[in-house]
Amino acid sequence: MTEMTTAGPETVTTPPVEAPSNKRSVRMWQALFVLILLGFVGLLAARLIQTNESEQRASGEAPPFTFTT
Repeated sequence: MTEMTTAGPETVTTPPVEAPSNKRSVRMWQALFVLILLGFVGLLAARLIQTNESEQRASGEAPPFTFTT
């Protein structure tokens, strides 16, 4: 048998192709999700404070508790 002196396509070394890094996009989506969540919690807190400020409380003693069956 004769030896081949030229390299075939299976022996040629090529640098591995790197996949594009998506860490930045994942971090962006995580940050966006956290901001939306914090905005929602802030909105709920603001509405709760507004409700407590505008609510009129009954003055005087509470009526006696009665339980009927």
